[in-house]
Amino acid sequence: MENSWRYEAGIAGALEAASWAGHRAPTVRAHFHADDQFTFVLSGTRSFLAAGSRIEIHAGQCLAIPAGIPHRSLSEYFPNTRCINFYIAPHLELNSPLIFDVPGLRDVTSAFMTSPGWLVQLMGGNLPETSSRCSNQPFSRLPPGRIAEIATVAGMSREGFTRRYAREFGMPPHARRLIIRLNDARAMLRGGESLAGVAAELGFADQSHFGRHFRAAFGAAPGAYRVGATQSQSFQT
Repeated sequence: MENSWRYEAGIAGALEAASWAGHRAPTVRAHFHADDQFTFVLSGTRSFLAAGSRIEIHAGQCLAIPAGIPHRSLSEYFPNTRCINFYIAPHLELNSPLIFDVPGLRDVTSAFMTSPGWLVQLMGGNLPETSSRCSNQPFSRLPPGRIAEIATVAGMSREGFTRRYAREFGMPPHARRLIIRLNDARAMLRGGESLAGVAAELGFADQSHFGRHFRAAFGAAPGAYRVGATQSQSFQT
């Protein structure tokens, strides 16, 4: 059983994929992705906090989380859990996470998962019916500049602006900016950039500082992520 996420080069049309197996999911901080996330549970149970609610998904189900939606995995005890995340270029028309059943998911084997189009086969080629995504929420966008200055322009105190932003977007503005940098880091690491180069370009104090934040958000060290995301491997489930 693993105690951290294992990231891999994307297959079946996904930008990247990640697998995890164990009894208690790794603890991660609230974050979001630049891509749509699909979490498939092959066995056991996963739990999340997203959109202000606790979400629980069981074997044979998938949780779809649209790009930009803050969420975090809860480190709760569910024995013998196996799950796979796929990250795909944004296309979901959702304004909140969606759980749906995937017939046959519990019978999936590693060999089937690495075959072209396995995801399409399982889902019958279609996602469940979705609602329109709210894509232009004013507080989900954060202009450049210091938070205090942005708050002044908005006619609010720094504290009032931060509270309202966190309430409407799901995390405070400084946390959102950090996650944006970490998502940029993922893209750079997938492209083969060195850890030191990523840390320097994105303004982290040093490689260690960058590594701590990356692991806290994504459940894996950036070096391990880089190795997996730049190589073609088969899942170990």
